[in-house]
Amino acid sequence: MRSYVPRYSAYRPRLLRTLPVLAILVVLVYWRFRQPSSVFLIEWIAVLVLAAAYTMLYFHNTRFLANPRSLTIRNAFATSHTVAQHHLDRAVIVESYVTSKNPDARAIPRMFILDDEGHSVLRWSGQVWTATQMHELVDALDIPLTVLPMRLGSADIHRRYPRALGFWEANPVAGAVLAILALVGLTIIVLTGLGR
Repeated sequence: MRSYVPRYSAYRPRLLRTLPVLAILVVLVYWRFRQPSSVFLIEWIAVLVLAAAYTMLYFHNTRFLANPRSLTIRNAFATSHTVAQHHLDRAVIVESYVTSKNPDARAIPRMFILDDEGHSVLRWSGQVWTATQMHELVDALDIPLTVLPMRLGSADIHRRYPRALGFWEANPVAGAVLAILALVGLTIIVLTGLGR
């Protein structure tokens, strides 16, 4: 049985690139909605604490155990589920664009392990996992591997494998709308709480 653990050192550059974008977003939201400073501060402290807590839980608890009979996945909240090998249909590895489809744009390997109904059982990104680890996992599971020779964006992956991507990746606009609604809801809760 082989065990795979996400590497924080590989994920750290992604977090560092996210911080300036988050800082710009914070300033824009504050400037646009002109919220009281205390409300704004409470909201963003809550968002940052939740994000940091999830990140810590992810790297502390997440494990993948593979053998020729099954794949066991333990998530950030330390709950596990096992998928028998006969339910695993295949693995797909593709070079995926990070930001744009420009031929010079950076792309990273992504791996999807699909079950017999085409749903994604596991999604790995080259931002955390190496291509070597991806191939090792496929070998340990003894399932067919499809390596797509071209670079694809999320929309292209969704067209080829409609059930492979998660909700946020397959529906980025809906994800953005939900994030905005969540922030508005948090603002209303904080404002009504402070008004009492």
